[in-house]
Amino acid sequence: MAGGQLVKGGGFGAIGDIIVGVFGAVLGGVLFDVLGLSAGGGRLGSLIIATVGAVAFLLLLRLIRKD
Repeated sequence: MAGGQLVKGGGFGAIGDIIVGVFGAVLGGVLFDVLGLSAGGGRLGSLIIATVGAVAFLLLLRLIRKD
């Protein structure tokens, strides 16, 4: 998972990592839309948005979980 490699901490297991990735991708799409930002079109743009969202979601989870 790209987001997990950018944020310190342990993973959430295979299923948990998939769920974090999906929610992160959705969050990235919402964040970019609300802020009026664009990462370009195509697969690369989608990958950038999903990675930013996954990192933001992981940081939020780390704040809540505090292991």
